[in-house]
Amino acid sequence: MGSADFAPGNKYGFFPALSAGWILSNEDFLKNNEVVSFLKLRASYGSAGNINDTYRFLYQERAGGAPGWITGTSNTSRGGMAIGAFANPDATWELKKTLNVGVEATLWNKLSATIDVFNETRSGIYEIPYANVAAYTGFNLPYLNTGKVNNKGFEAVLTYNNRSNEFKYFITGTATFARNKIIEKSETAQPSSRLYERGFAIGQVKGLVFEGFYQVSDFDANGILKQGITTSSYAQVKPGDLKFKDLDGNRVVNEYDRAPWGYNNVPEITLGFNAGFNYKGFDFSTFVQE
Repeated sequence: MGSADFAPGNKYGFFPALSAGWILSNEDFLKNNEVVSFLKLRASYGSAGNINDTYRFLYQERAGGAPGWITGTSNTSRGGMAIGAFANPDATWELKKTLNVGVEATLWNKLSATIDVFNETRSGIYEIPYANVAAYTGFNLPYLNTGKVNNKGFEAVLTYNNRSNEFKYFITGTATFARNKIIEKSETAQPSSRLYERGFAIGQVKGLVFEGFYQVSDFDANGILKQGITTSSYAQVKPGDLKFKDLDGNRVVNEYDRAPWGYNNVPEITLGFNAGFNYKGFDFSTFVQE
């Protein structure tokens, strides 16, 4: 593949793929089998280059509108131009590599199943590297191909077809599972691995961990929190207030005590059910998904 989005030397990418399949039901040991009507194994592995339309021509230096300056005693504002993000002549393709293994089967000419297991890795994802750059320098860091995410799971479809004279009907169940994890991401240094986005799913929710309520016995006669009781950096606590775990052990609950909560807002498991029938030209079907 080739693209004008990249600088000379990076315009072209080679993304090979290979797939193979074996229909076992055609072999002598399964041919004319009364149970197995059809059985196929297949596998594929390949790569694909992706161009993110949001980040085009990153190898070119650009200027854009800026606030400019103020002139005269009337504080008249004059617009201006400013250099945007620095160019990255090494900007190149986002790369996806996918391994897929599947099986297709039909039993008794009525029950069919398709199952696929996949493992996909995307690398070279565009991101701005983390660095402390003073605003007065006017320096904007360029986008780099440094992000990496893995996604793996399976898809399964099970269908039963049958008929009674002119009455034909089917029942289908589907299930999918997919879980992603950030492998590489430019982030500011953190005191604990649980505070990074790296190592967790995209959009992983993190927050303080509830462990109960402050009790009257946690305070002295003057309402001051007793020595050794965890306090909070967010508010002056009182009896009855929510109490959160001090995960870093410094007796103060703050932003460094956040931990992963459950899942993100994209479901990992999706279930579906589809059923219908046909009778003398009349069709009916229904579909439910969760």
